[in-house]
Amino acid sequence: MATIHQARRGVVSLLYAYDLGNDNLEELKNEYFEERKIRNRQREFAEALLK
Repeated sequence: MATIHQARRGVVSLLYAYDLGNDNLEELKNEYFEERKIRNRQREFAEALLK
């Protein structure tokens, strides 16, 4: 289970990847969260930050 800190770091990484030209943020987000086991409350927190 990931922590809020890890979820926040993930959001920064995702936004950086998106800024570099990755057009599909939704797919990137799903892969990233699954690989790092960011789930439940932490995932909801991260998704709220991405909006």
